[in-house]
Amino acid sequence: MVAGFMLLIIVPLMLVMLGLYYITLAIWELRAGIDRTRYVKLMFGGLVLVVIAPLLFIIYWYIGILNLKFI
Repeated sequence: MVAGFMLLIIVPLMLVMLGLYYITLAIWELRAGIDRTRYVKLMFGGLVLVVIAPLLFIIYWYIGILNLKFI
């Protein structure tokens, strides 16, 4: 039971942390002002990981597509 619940908490948390890292890299790239396309890619990827991915993970778990059983 604890393993499934921890997975439900840890995976979205890791996605958010990775997304925040990408956003930080994007802001640093914007500050350096060298490669604007890299800034756009990093910012878009970071925002997707922060907002969309954890939400989809939780929705898929809730409707039963991800079969996380509480063992």
